[in-house]
Amino acid sequence: MMRKTVRLLVLVACVLLTCQGSIGAMQVSGAQGAVVKSSVVTTRTVPLSVKVVFIGFNQSTINVTYLLWKENIPFRRVNQILTEPKDTGVVFELNYELAFASLQFEKELLAFLKKIEVSKRMLNPWFGVRTNNTLYDANKLEDWLYEKREMYQGFPANGYTFFIANLTQLPSVTYDQIARPWLRKPPTPHYFSVEYRDLDLEYLIRNREFMTAWGGHHRFWFLDLSAGPSFNTPSDAPLQAVLTALEIDIHTAYGSSWLTQYLSDYLWESVWNLAVPQFTYAPTYSAKYRIAITVLDNRTKEERDQIPIRKTVRTDLIKKSYKDLLPYSNFEVTIAFQNCSDDQDLSKELANAYKQSKDPAFRYVDLRPLYKYLQAKLSRYVVNISRNETEVTIPVFAFAFSKSYLGYTYKWDVSRQPTSEETFWGLAQEDMVVLSLTHESEFDRGAIVDPPQPNKGMGFSQLIIHEVGHMLGLMHPHQYGDVQDFVASAMSYFCFDYNFSLFDKDALHRIHADAIIMQTSAKIAEAKTVAVTKLTNFMASSKLARAEEFLALADKEYALMDYIIALEKALEARKLVYEAAIDIEIFPRATPFWAMCFLIVGVALGYSIRRSLERKLRVRIKSTKKDDIFKNL
Repeated sequence: MMRKTVRLLVLVACVLLTCQGSIGAMQVSGAQGAVVKSSVVTTRTVPLSVKVVFIGFNQSTINVTYLLWKENIPFRRVNQILTEPKDTGVVFELNYELAFASLQFEKELLAFLKKIEVSKRMLNPWFGVRTNNTLYDANKLEDWLYEKREMYQGFPANGYTFFIANLTQLPSVTYDQIARPWLRKPPTPHYFSVEYRDLDLEYLIRNREFMTAWGGHHRFWFLDLSAGPSFNTPSDAPLQAVLTALEIDIHTAYGSSWLTQYLSDYLWESVWNLAVPQFTYAPTYSAKYRIAITVLDNRTKEERDQIPIRKTVRTDLIKKSYKDLLPYSNFEVTIAFQNCSDDQDLSKELANAYKQSKDPAFRYVDLRPLYKYLQAKLSRYVVNISRNETEVTIPVFAFAFSKSYLGYTYKWDVSRQPTSEETFWGLAQEDMVVLSLTHESEFDRGAIVDPPQPNKGMGFSQLIIHEVGHMLGLMHPHQYGDVQDFVASAMSYFCFDYNFSLFDKDALHRIHADAIIMQTSAKIAEAKTVAVTKLTNFMASSKLARAEEFLALADKEYALMDYIIALEKALEARKLVYEAAIDIEIFPRATPFWAMCFLIVGVALGYSIRRSLERKLRVRIKSTKKDDIFKNL
């Protein structure tokens, strides 16, 4: 009888587990497209190293202890969104390594620069006259610094390197040349030069010879404080001129403190602008980005015939640039061309938004009413707009005007800023990009410059790449200081690059990885909390364990600055934890399940006992009857 009872209990358990497994399998199968949301909020602290290499400075003139004071350089940086009152959840903890280049390194650097030195007499925009300018190829210098990295013990495994140089051995300006032109001392500045050309209409961008810093192709940036002055950084005078103007002797106690503070200010700007930049908008990771460009031509027929609008933009350049920026995502770039005169509603809106003035410099198209119109009519130009991890749609409206630009009006203080300065090439709003170029000043720019560049001009492609960069989250590299604008990036105003710097790439790759890692960590914690209240689910437990392994691998790659691999591992971890969360959800809570089991077992045992007692009773009754028969024989 006991064997039958045991078999009955085993049968009941098997039925329960089979039913439970069947239900689980059906629910997992039906939930493949479900999105599991995390209700646990996490933050993330990220260590990052900053190496500073001083070149041409006597170590005795810099107070290293004072330099490393928290009020001189940043040690903690909250990663914020500039357009919103929130942050990304990431906090950078910065560690510094200070190094002074050896005399041998300085000697070889100067010898290399002398080797590539070019003297060029030309109009210098800062001085406003023709000067003798000593120029050094910035890209060649960057390559040389990278090749010679062993001479300064290389780069940090998890961070960036900033070179701060004082190379007055090169031809450099003096205070008298800058502030006392009546002394008739011709300026002798030196600069670092690059060359950029518009790839739409082939215009050679002018005055790119006047840089005092450079970097962006590697994880370092070079600044020469003795170079310049440059028209692009009017607030940054060469160090030797500043020392004379302020009567600073760096060999005194105060002079050493002053120089240390001066250097720390440049270091602070460099860290904030390049190493740990903020974001214009919250970066959204997506498997696909669709850039939908609408080019709206508002020029005259003669202008359209002279420079066809289709020559002013190249989708291949735009797609290539963004595929280089985010290689793990797909990019689709579409473009539509339309004459504004073919759209009566748009033509009327443009006419109503046009600011008339006797002075051409004060004529512009007011963006605010035009932006409102485009918002209302957005579906007419771009269909199926989405913003999620499957696809992010970025609408771009590019206006081609004859002479006037877009403008954004504010309350105007006449004594401070004329309205002509409110005009701009483009603006990245949260939901779209709106930009404009003119036929006279951009498309046919070669006709208005000296020396002329016949039939050359500037098109939309580089401007679109720049503004869409803002939509993806990137800020300007000159947000907290002008000199960092000398960087190989499409986000720079000074440079006319079609590609993004390694600082830009790191910023987006890092935050995409951060977001997925934080989301996955939160989901693992939530899943474990729920799992405690449920029956043991070996499949879910296995997936959670694997998710944690992938997350550990993601952190390992992240620490080595291989953010792309870190993102891939984090996505694998997130997929596993979402699957585990579904498995956990469909399992019953532990207390009701075991109560049900005990109830069934109790019923089964009671039934078995009852059957056993009944059988014994029947046997006894039969025995009694048999005894009575024998007694009565």
